Amino acid sequence: RNLAQTVAVSASPMASLLQQGATGPAASWQSERQQLLVSAVYCVCMFINGGVVGAFGPSLEAFQRATGLSVGHLGTAVLQNRFTKLGGTLLWAWYAGRISDPRARSPCIRPHAAMAIGLSIMAASCVVLGLTRSGWMLHVVMAASGAAYGFTDSGCIMLSVWLWQGNARRQRGCVALTNFFFTFGALVTPVLVAASLHHRDQAIWPAFHALAFTAIGTALLFSLLPSPLAEGERAPVSGISMVDLEGCATDAEQGAAALAGGGQVGRDGMGGDAATQGQVGHEVAGEFTAGDGLLDAAAAPCDAQGGTGPSCAELQLSVGVLEVPRTSPAHSKEDPVRLSEADGGAEPVPAAATADDASGSGLRAGLVVLSAGVVAFFSNGCEHAAATWLSAYGVRQCGMQEERMAL
Repeated sequence: RNLAQTVAVSASPMASLLQQGATGPAASWQSERQQLLVSAVYCVCMFINGGVVGAFGPSLEAFQRATGLSVGHLGTAVLQNRFTKLGGTLLWAWYAGRISDPRARSPCIRPHAAMAIGLSIMAASCVVLGLTRSGWMLHVVMAASGAAYGFTDSGCIMLSVWLWQGNARRQRGCVALTNFFFTFGALVTPVLVAASLHHRDQAIWPAFHALAFTAIGTALLFSLLPSPLAEGERAPVSGISMVDLEGCATDAEQGAAALAGGGQVGRDGMGGDAATQGQVGHEVAGEFTAGDGLLDAAAAPCDAQGGTGPSCAELQLSVGVLEVPRTSPAHSKEDPVRLSEADGGAEPVPAAATADDASGSGLRAGLVVLSAGVVAFFSNGCEHAAATWLSAYGVRQCGMQEERMAL
């Protein structure tokens, strides 16, 4: 009861914008069909990103004819596109960090709305790219499309992971599928550019405008679909936006210690006598689970002879996003321990014993990230260099037709 009062009093007005209305975001995911629909929207978004990247290279000669820019200036525009793509990726990283941290002030926009804005910028850029005859406008829209590409590309990958939390197989499948659709888009748009060059008298606007219409439709879908919860988030209870975690942590620890020691949770505090020990677990479970999921107590009746049963030693309370770890009342804060999982928590293992393991794990994680970064650096460098400049090289150095090089 004391924990329930703490939650009710300390509800914060600073709600995360991942929360979709009073019923909480978890209520939005009522079926796997909805999750599959959202995954399909992510795939279409990645198709658009791949399509824009694939359309740049075959369109460079058309851009030069329309704007009069030199090859050097076209190269600068492409470089600006790549720099702003990097900026968009970093912007998503900052945004995702903010919405994932319950202690940080949430941004004023939810993830799917942010994705809709990025796709709208991409659509406007594609419209201009298909028709512009201004060199400076080409530079501007190349930069804008790069920023939108970087933001939505990283967003689709991370949102796919958040969408399928708790299902590792679906997470891997969704991430792989979104990357497949990026490559599929980069395959389709050069064909569209080639067809436009052949049938529209060297014009490229049909390919870019097709991408623009697709981006607008996808942006509308994003604006209508609920956003998934960030990793580690929990769905809030109706009427409660955020919990004062520090206050709840203190009260939850006290409640766990009182229950483990055989006391009874009262409305005004902790305490009780041994006569009521056998009723504590049932009372707590009934009180907390009856509150619409507000609190869940993994409590069972304690041993009436001494309060030493496993349900007392392994009591775990869950308060919103707060999970109080299993602790032993015999150990104070001055002597931190963790319970051994192998023997059911019978023998304490000093927390210092895990320091070396944590250090080694951090080093391995750093090496994995560094290795993946090296591979991505060279593979992306080769991919984008060929996709962007191979067509122009074939036309200028090998005498090939533009539509043939696009294919």
